[in-house]
Amino acid sequence: MFHPRDGQAGNLVLHRRRQKSYVQTQISTIDLAKISRQACGLEEIYFSTAAFSGQPLLLNFSHSNCLHLQVPKVEWNTYILLTLRLENKGIPLPTATVFDGEKYTLLWILETPIKNHEFYIYTLLQQALHEAAIGFNPEKCNLDIAFLVRMVGSVNRNTRKHVGLVNDYGKVYSRSYLEGAILKSKQLTAIEVLNLQTQAGITLELMSLIGDRWFSTAQNPELFYDWLIFFGSSLCNFCTPEQLFKELCAIAESLEANQWKKICEKYLVLIKSIIETARLGYINFEGIHLSINEPNWRDMIKGKLAITSAEQEHLGLQVLGNQSSISPHLHRINKSVHPIGTTEFVPLGRFLLQKV
Repeated sequence: MFHPRDGQAGNLVLHRRRQKSYVQTQISTIDLAKISRQACGLEEIYFSTAAFSGQPLLLNFSHSNCLHLQVPKVEWNTYILLTLRLENKGIPLPTATVFDGEKYTLLWILETPIKNHEFYIYTLLQQALHEAAIGFNPEKCNLDIAFLVRMVGSVNRNTRKHVGLVNDYGKVYSRSYLEGAILKSKQLTAIEVLNLQTQAGITLELMSLIGDRWFSTAQNPELFYDWLIFFGSSLCNFCTPEQLFKELCAIAESLEANQWKKICEKYLVLIKSIIETARLGYINFEGIHLSINEPNWRDMIKGKLAITSAEQEHLGLQVLGNQSSISPHLHRINKSVHPIGTTEFVPLGRFLLQKV
């Protein structure tokens, strides 16, 4: 149900926590039910509610049929009060609710998926659900596209309890209905939506550009900081600080063709600078102040990355070319075949060992 068998690209990420680290593996969406049976009784097993082409990153997002909301259990009637709050805001009951002894995770399943080029819509929906639950201490990770939920039947090490369903309403919602119901509670202005669409367009066009230059980018290491700054400025409103750190580390890995632990000293200060202030509209680094909301910001990207007229036309870079505020990439699936970041997925057999 969470990931219909429709032959779409992208894999689920399984995540297993150890004492001070974790391991990850990938599985096809059609194998989720089988793997969940094999994982029954094992500790600290999670799976992604979205499918990815590599690491669980926004930049690797493939699609998702699922929206989520996670809140801690504070009182015996937390779940009842939360669903009443959502109902008062016009948000329907979740398809299912998972409880791990500490937190409730509400899941809404969509008939048709949110595709990779629509990631900004996913962000808006998750922001609206998060805001609707203010007062119930919603988890900040609700806002990330790389959200993980405990697998039903697995064991929560903190409580020694099996993860189970407390509600299985079973309703699968049409995307148009659920989007309308959730976004109505957020009351966005047209300017806010336009700004998010422009930022999403910059992200998608940067992805298209770096994908087209994949094998030549390494020949221009003097631009590596610029790539990180431009991606960070466009991603900052779609990620929590923790997720943005992962995204930018993965970009650095791809640029350097090396693992983060081997290059972290070179990029850590820059990445922290981006995360610290990008949402405020500027970046300060090495004595330079960059205002990322100014009208000439896209001209700066175009100039720094030396985007040619041929690239603008061939790749459809209308936002980076300052020809439009709405990118044509918002309306077509991103077909990049180059996952961002290095992958350290372990074999499934090892992942499912009683003791990893």
